[in-house]
Amino acid sequence: MAEAEPVIRAVLPDANVPTSIRGGGVPVVHGSTSDLGAILDAWLAEHAEGIACVIGDPTLQETSRVRSLSPELSKGLEFDLVVLIDPEKFGKGVEGAVDRYVAMTRATQRLVILTREPEQEGERTKTGSFRSKSTPQPSQSRTIASIEEDAHVPCEVHGIRTKFCDLCHVPR
Repeated sequence: MAEAEPVIRAVLPDANVPTSIRGGGVPVVHGSTSDLGAILDAWLAEHAEGIACVIGDPTLQETSRVRSLSPELSKGLEFDLVVLIDPEKFGKGVEGAVDRYVAMTRATQRLVILTREPEQEGERTKTGSFRSKSTPQPSQSRTIASIEEDAHVPCEVHGIRTKFCDLCHVPR
């Protein structure tokens, strides 16, 4: 997968990164963690069969078709839909990059990367105290299709088409 390669090469430039034999051409979707429920619901409604896996959200309630795993436990497994939750929090250095790479390469059909936006984590007030922002209402949730419709531009460093490059942490 083209988007996973720079993740591992950032820490291991000479890594032997395999070339995927699957060529579905389905773009990786980037969005907010608040979109998780809508994305899973839409995917389950559109696909009568298949298994989805959410990696990085240990609080997610599993179902017969949706698994919740850590990056370490996902190694060697494949899922039709893989949703990564805050992959930058999978760890630091080589170990974190390997966990992100492994997690990103578990999808056989669709990969979605969701990150917590600053307004979801809350913000610091001028006095330094922490103030939570309101949780988005279900009507504000977006589907995969609506996320893909957003204008994305290529990251100048990594060539990834996204509004926010997960690799260099720079808004585009």
